[in-house]
Amino acid sequence: MVKLEHPLSKNMELVATHDLNGQPGFQMALQVMNGHYYLYVTTYYHQGWQILDVTDPKHIICKHLDDPRGKSGTVHPKIQIADGIMITASGQRVRFLPMEGVDYDDYDSGIEIWDVKTDPMNPKLLGYWDNGGGEGIDGNSTHRNYYDGGRYVYTTSTCPGFLNNILRIIDIIDPANPKEVGRWYLKEQWLDGMDHVEWDTSKIQPGSLSPYPGYKHYHLHMPQVKDGYAYLAYCGYGLVILDVHDVTRPKYVGSLKIDPPFSDFISCHTALPMSGYNKDYLILTQEMGGDGRHAQFAGIVDISDKTQPTLVSMFPPYSVPEDAPFKNYVEKGGRPGLHNFHQPQGQPHYEDRPDRQYLTCFNGGIRVYDTSDIFNLREIAYYIPADPEKDAWPIPKMMNDGQIIARCEDVLVDDRGYIYITDSNGGLSVLRCLV
Repeated sequence: MVKLEHPLSKNMELVATHDLNGQPGFQMALQVMNGHYYLYVTTYYHQGWQILDVTDPKHIICKHLDDPRGKSGTVHPKIQIADGIMITASGQRVRFLPMEGVDYDDYDSGIEIWDVKTDPMNPKLLGYWDNGGGEGIDGNSTHRNYYDGGRYVYTTSTCPGFLNNILRIIDIIDPANPKEVGRWYLKEQWLDGMDHVEWDTSKIQPGSLSPYPGYKHYHLHMPQVKDGYAYLAYCGYGLVILDVHDVTRPKYVGSLKIDPPFSDFISCHTALPMSGYNKDYLILTQEMGGDGRHAQFAGIVDISDKTQPTLVSMFPPYSVPEDAPFKNYVEKGGRPGLHNFHQPQGQPHYEDRPDRQYLTCFNGGIRVYDTSDIFNLREIAYYIPADPEKDAWPIPKMMNDGQIIARCEDVLVDDRGYIYITDSNGGLSVLRCLV
């Protein structure tokens, strides 16, 4: 491990930081109401959420929102906001983060539906959809769901009778009585259909890949939906494209497998359609697991023919600054590798540029790429925060190989150019790109 005592940056400036009331952040969502910018931040490890008025990033107002359902075994790692509606994911607290005094069997698993239009700093719970349970890698949950407004939420959810998360489409036109109207899954996930495999889910060890061959292939990590098509990042299986013009009957269109050679715990993490003159392309990435001692993948896929998506270019490896006290990110310590791209999802106050993308890289900070030419992708800016002095996790140094290292998780960019990044060993940073 090499401790980074001062941040490293290129073409980036730090505007402000916030400690998020000592609860390290995970995913973010943003809305603008009555001229005020409101940022909503989840955590993987604590109960509830943080709500921040970031209208003036140098004078942030922060408030904690408690979970009104109050079950100690629930976590809420993911969030979406559109049309004044907030969708929060709930699920069983992951077992590889043991916490004293927590009843892991007392939890909610589904989505909460909130009104954040009437009073943005004081959300009102409108309804809750219970997914009914199921068998998942980290217990029962919904995870990185998709909501861009209107009546449908595209959830990545466990489901009774299936292994790991599948696509379940929820109608919230009556938020007090949400209903599932459609679903899609890989045939390998249907437990009753796999009579040629001895499916004994009691053998699945929390946090492991399981004893079953190919198990990691059968898990939906996240959907993105655009113009009647759903783009599914399906872990080891790769990219799957569905026609969802009729949400009650999603139809398979095409797929692109990337594992092998890009094999990992979450071989396909993100499938993100681009915009503008790059609307025929999609960003596809994996999430790195372990110590990062294998090739990392982030690339551009041509989706002009959705029946045959084609990988056409690769993002360059994120650079090591010349003045860095380490020669590579494995040597730096903590967790190396890629995580999240900024995801505009058609929201009016999110930056959405076809020529620019933002990527968090765990211990490598945040990277900004010029994508004006998808065949000549270039890194143009970065910011690597200093490592914290103390661990903000409730379970000290878990998943960081016993080290206290900055770990950049999520990124969101608003239409003013402010860049928000969360650190699961720290708080929130607000940045600006200078190019």
